[in-house]
Order: sequence, then structure tokens, then C-alpha cells
Amino acid sequence: WNDFNGSFLFKNIGEEFPSDVPYVIMRGSSALCGSLLIPTVYEIMIELGFTHRAALLASFFTLLDNALQIQSRVIMLDSFVVFFTYLSILGYLKVYHCRLCPYSQRWHGWMIATGVSLGLLLGVKYTGLVGLGCVGLLALCDIWQIVGDLAVDKIQLFTHMAYRGIYLLGIPLLMSFALFYVHFAILTK
Repeated sequence: WNDFNGSFLFKNIGEEFPSDVPYVIMRGSSALCGSLLIPTVYEIMIELGFTHRAALLASFFTLLDNALQIQSRVIMLDSFVVFFTYLSILGYLKVYHCRLCPYSQRWHGWMIATGVSLGLLLGVKYTGLVGLGCVGLLALCDIWQIVGDLAVDKIQLFTHMAYRGIYLLGIPLLMSFALFYVHFAILTK
């Protein structure tokens, strides 16, 4: 993996790879993300309250989707983007189901996992901002429900908003900056 110097440009489709291009690892990581998308879709469906049969059906349709199969077989970033988008949405759905016990260890764990997923998503491609927007909308809907709860005072509301800001904006931005720092530090001239 470390022997790859970036000189192969991937210009022509079907072009044979030189021996120093680690194409197996590149294709394998893309295939891994495509494979992990199927159980992620299943979990999202379960979190949304669908039956196990409906979740299996959605997973099966995901498995048979031609576009996702092609994205997972080639050396492109799209399978990473799709996987981390779905993983981020799953993470926030798990947070939402912990709403009866906010600030618990499980709640913090899923918030951190969602933030890390969003950070990886932004680190892969800036089109990941769409995933950040989706999770942001989910968080805004969640905050709106908290605003409507008369038992929650202003300090608790501010605490909810601060945690969401730290976990869902702070972690992804820090991770994105860190990934780009590493990228530029190892970039060859």
C-alpha cells in the first residue's frame, strides 16, 4: 500500500494496472463499503419501525440495485459516500430512540458515532454535505420537539443544542480538517 506513488492516472477504462498499483486494496475497500451498506439499510428500516420482513425486503432490493453494485466494484469514492451517509442517518436514528434517556452513555456513544460518520463522510467528498444536511434536518426536528415540551427549561434546551452542535458539527469539521491535513502532509509534489 505504501509503495503506491500516485503516478498511475487511471485515464482509460480497461487499462491494465502496473504491478505497483494496489488495485486489490482499492477495489476491496470500495466493495467492503458496498457490502456493509446492506445491513445498514436493514438497521435503518428497523429503527424506522418497519417489520423484519420489510427490512429484509429493503436490504434485498439494496443488494440487487445495479448502480450500487457497479459503484462497489470500481475504484471510486461513491460507495464510501453512500455508506457513510446511511451510517450517519442510522446513527442519528439511534440517538433519536435514546431520547427518553438523554445524556446517557448510550446517547453520547451514538452521538459520537454519528459525528465520526459525518466526519468520514466529509473527509471522503464534499458532496457529503448532503448527508450532513439530512442529519442536520433530523436534529432540527428533534430540537423542535424538545422546544415544544413544556417540561424542558431553557438551560436544558441550550444543553441539548450545545451537545448537538459539538457532536454533529464540531466532530465532523475537526475530522475533516484532520483528514485534509494528513492528505496534504503526505501529498507528493
